[in-house]
Amino acid sequence: MPLVSIIMPVYNTGNVLHSTIKSVLMQTFTDFELLLIDDGSQDGSSEICDYYAQKDPRVLVFHKINGGICDARNYGITRTCGKYIAFCDHDDEYLPFLLEKSIEIFEKTDSDLLHYRYRNYSDLQKDCIFELPILNKDIWNITNLSILHNKLEYLHYFSTVWSIIYKADLIKSNKIRFNTKLKHGGEDLEFNLMVMKYASRMIVIPDILYIHRIRESLSTSAKYYEDLLFYYHISQKLDNDIITQKGINCFSVFRISKQPKITRNIQA
Repeated sequence: MPLVSIIMPVYNTGNVLHSTIKSVLMQTFTDFELLLIDDGSQDGSSEICDYYAQKDPRVLVFHKINGGICDARNYGITRTCGKYIAFCDHDDEYLPFLLEKSIEIFEKTDSDLLHYRYRNYSDLQKDCIFELPILNKDIWNITNLSILHNKLEYLHYFSTVWSIIYKADLIKSNKIRFNTKLKHGGEDLEFNLMVMKYASRMIVIPDILYIHRIRESLSTSAKYYEDLLFYYHISQKLDNDIITQKGINCFSVFRISKQPKITRNIQA
C-alpha cells in the first residue's frame, strides 16, 4: 500500500499535462500513487493519462463522465489507498522535494495536516505574481489551531487544497467531501473549513514546494455570483459549527474577493 495518494483531476488540459504529471513522477520520494481522474476530456488528455499509466505502475487512471473538479476529487478520495492524501491541479507543478520534505516531517509528528508554501504564476507574466506569505522561518508545529486560525485564514493558508497534505483517515472517517454545487471557486476553502471541524494539529513548513499556474480567463456570468452567494452562506454555517465545537471564529476575516497579486514576500 502506498504511503501517499495524490489526486489529480484532469479535464481538457492538453500538452501541459505532460509537465504536470512528470513533476509528480520525478519526486525524490517514490512511495506514492498518482490517481488521474479524467473528467470526460475530449482533447486528447485521456490518451495522455493512459500513456503514463502504461509507463509507470504508480499511475492509476479513471475515466468518468464530466462532473466538474469537485466531483472528480470526490471520486478520487473514495479510491485512494494511502495513509496521506494530497492534491495537484492538472496544469500545476510539484517541485522535486515536495513529498520527501513533507512526509519526513509528517511521519515524525502526530499531526492531521501539513502545509507548505507556494508561488503563483500567470500565463501573461513571467514573474511570480503571488507568493504565500511566510509565517515562521522554522517548521511550525501548531497544536492550538483555535488561536491561530484567523491569522492563517487571512493569509490564504486555507484557501487551497493543493498546498496541504491530509491524513487520509481524517477525511474518510468524517466523510468530508467537496461541495459539487460550487463550480466557480470557493470549494477549496469550504473543504478546509470542514476539515478544521475535526483537525487538532497542523505542521507548517516554510519551504516553497508547489507552483500554481493561473490561466487568465474571467467569468462575469450570473452563475459565478450565484455560486459565490451560495458559498458565502454555507461558509457562514460551517463557521458557526466550528465556533460551537471549538470556540473560535474562522470566518470573521473571510472576504469574497480576488487573491491579491503580490510581487514580493510579505513577512507575517
